[in-house]
Amino acid sequence: MIFQAGLIAFLRTLLIIFSIFYGLRLLLRFVLPWLIRNFLKKRMGDYQQAHNYQKENKKEGDVSIKKNNKKRRNQNDRDDFGDYVNFEEVDDK
Repeated sequence: MIFQAGLIAFLRTLLIIFSIFYGLRLLLRFVLPWLIRNFLKKRMGDYQQAHNYQKENKKEGDVSIKKNNKKRRNQNDRDDFGDYVNFEEVDDK
């Protein structure tokens, strides 16, 4: 009697474990691609929205030139390059 009760409980546990395993497997098989697809659609929409602002107000064939008002300067011409340190060589004798 104790042996059969233990066997039934063991089989019931195995049935629960396998049903959870296969349930998750089927769920991930259908839900995971859907989640990835929706994530990628959202990212692509954000990307297109960020980069389509130039095309909204232009007609085909219109040319526009954008100039940068900031002057480019060499790194050597920068005022905040650093402090000049005057030094003298010392002979080691």
